[in-house]
Amino acid sequence: MYKIEADFEKHCVMILISNSDDEEPAAFAADMKRAASAIRQKNPYFDILADHTQASMVIPQERMGSVNALVEWCDANGLRKSANIVDSFVQRMQLKRVTANNPSLGYFKTRAEAEAWLDEQ
Repeated sequence: MYKIEADFEKHCVMILISNSDDEEPAAFAADMKRAASAIRQKNPYFDILADHTQASMVIPQERMGSVNALVEWCDANGLRKSANIVDSFVQRMQLKRVTANNPSLGYFKTRAEAEAWLDEQ
């Protein structure tokens, strides 16, 4: 299960991913793209604040391709920064590997750290 909201004041897509195996990657990607596109109607860029702390500790291998495709779409469509709150070392390593250590993606243990990084110019 997940929750995606567009925060127009912060120009940020807010994502909460909870532990659920019934998540459909295509629906998640469509919802994320819809929120990012809505923000981009008022701004040329968008940020992402994604909270993975309630998600499964390991991302299933069959979903890694959809994660990479979504990162590529974001990079091509105005992503400035994506702050990911991850408290699992394994999940952090998986995300870093699939995103090729993309410098626009940051990984943090707390929401405060993630928000501070997004606020940096």
